[in-house]
Amino acid sequence: MLAGILAQNVPVGVLKAQLGRYARRLAEAIFDTAQCHSCPHNSARQAGLFAESLGEGFCQHPSHFEELTLQAVEARASALRDEYPVIRIVKTGDGFAPLPVTAEGDLGVGAPQYTFCQGCQSFGCAVSAMPGSYGEVTRSLCFDAACNSQKVVLWRKAQRDAQAALDETQGKGAAKAGAAKPTGKKPKPAVPTNQTPQRVVSHRVMEWRKWLAKALMAQPQCSQRVLIALALAGRAADLREAQFRNAFDRIAGQAAGAGFGVRGGLQRAAAAPEAQLERLLQAATASAAFGVTVTDLELLLNYAQVDEGRYFQWNKEFIDLFTMSELESLAAEVGLKKAMGSGFKAARAGKKPDFITALLKVPGFAYQGTVPAVMRYPRQPILAAAADEAESTEATPALQPEPALA
Repeated sequence: MLAGILAQNVPVGVLKAQLGRYARRLAEAIFDTAQCHSCPHNSARQAGLFAESLGEGFCQHPSHFEELTLQAVEARASALRDEYPVIRIVKTGDGFAPLPVTAEGDLGVGAPQYTFCQGCQSFGCAVSAMPGSYGEVTRSLCFDAACNSQKVVLWRKAQRDAQAALDETQGKGAAKAGAAKPTGKKPKPAVPTNQTPQRVVSHRVMEWRKWLAKALMAQPQCSQRVLIALALAGRAADLREAQFRNAFDRIAGQAAGAGFGVRGGLQRAAAAPEAQLERLLQAATASAAFGVTVTDLELLLNYAQVDEGRYFQWNKEFIDLFTMSELESLAAEVGLKKAMGSGFKAARAGKKPDFITALLKVPGFAYQGTVPAVMRYPRQPILAAAADEAESTEATPALQPEPALA
């Protein structure tokens, strides 16, 4: 570098100005600057030796400064992993525009929806890696602009409808509409929604499969009909060998060790107690709970009328799936926040393990039977829909079967 400066005959003043554009103020550093005291790139090392220098308090190795800064920013972001589903590190040139989500204000979504937003997979914060704001955290952000815009519009509409209903009740609406009679109908508020994090969806589907298997084992006739339906639909391949083998060993009281293939299966089936054959058929059907698609899983949950409250358990495994913001949303939804009263704020301010412990030990809260919305399967009229379809085709003559099929 010195050879180039001498060859180009760069004046000291120009060189000083060029260095100043790249230098970084150590006062803005968010990392430990103790290591900088003896660094040769610290401008303080030259300030006492030369008349012309940048002065004290500058790092003249910008790439190293940025590297140390990014490490500190990433450490701050990592510390927020338990707090938010999304943590965005914002760098110069990203063109990032934060999208705050709030309950009130011009761009508010309403208190009920904001509670749900806290449990959304697109809710989070941004950590700055830009000069002048290194390490600053911007909280309560939405990372799905389309969804946020929709929620804002719905909240504005709800406010307008509520105001119109109030005006109508007070007679103002009737006067403006030419003395029209009040209808007395209250506008229905928008139902709060959010996007369930994928980790929770995966856990939910596996729990649904376990619940369906247990329900089929408890309902012999339902299990038989499900087996018939799977065979009629050509979905016998949905039966799962691993789950059925485990159930077979428990029910038949046999230790594994027979041959493989159909011969081995016949040997084990022949040795099974006659009194357990019906239950073994139920277990074979129940194994399909682990093989059907999610769409068919929801159909079967509805057909078996599985009660989530009978199977769902509040435990650390479930609650640990959520970040702190998601837990706050969950606690508000099921009534845990209200049941904890003033103690909720203190528990929320602590660390995640302590917060989880507090949520699982609320005196008087009915854990058994209380199921959060995220764990409920969508209800749908399975047989009613089929009956309606059958009625709509009654006028169409049925095709006569082939003689060979008859």
